[in-house]
Amino acid sequence: MRGKVTESMRRLQEKEQSVESERKEKEALMSHKSEHEGEYSKLKVELHTLRGVLEEEKEIAASERAEHVKEKDDLLSKYEELRVLNIRSISSVGTGLEPISDQTFQDKFRTLHRKV
Repeated sequence: MRGKVTESMRRLQEKEQSVESERKEKEALMSHKSEHEGEYSKLKVELHTLRGVLEEEKEIAASERAEHVKEKDDLLSKYEELRVLNIRSISSVGTGLEPISDQTFQDKFRTLHRKV
């Protein structure tokens, strides 16, 4: 009888140890899970923040692109205006490099030589 009681006590202790071991394992898993949930939560917040920053940067880039296009159009318009003004001034005044005949050149050179 004593042997049966001792055997029962030993099984009971083994069962208690097994239950305690399972409890500790479950606590470790829960702790590990809560650590990861905290990291997951932080990563979600960071992802949300980064998406917001990315959207802001997209808006800024689109705005800058629009400004550059407008500036380019303004510069092209100014260039065309200056080109037209240049053509008009050349047409009305001349470049000062009109061709002259050989005889005219000789006459002008002779006149200049006499003055000197």
